[in-house]
Amino acid sequence: MAASNSEREFECIAAVAMGEGEEPRVISPCGACRELLRFYGEDIAVIFVENGQLRKATVRDLLPAPCVDS
Repeated sequence: MAASNSEREFECIAAVAMGEGEEPRVISPCGACRELLRFYGEDIAVIFVENGQLRKATVRDLLPAPCVDS
């Protein structure tokens, strides 16, 4: 939603899921989402879930070896 409103710079981001009748909950971003986040910056902090606990890491830490053209 932020990107669709012309936001292009982010300090911190979290993926959130909502099931029917459920409260919003933080989830871990999938690989495709992590690749997309890299487009906005490797130093963005990402809040995610690991072993049931909330954690924070940079995009670079979550996706350390991106695919690049030679």
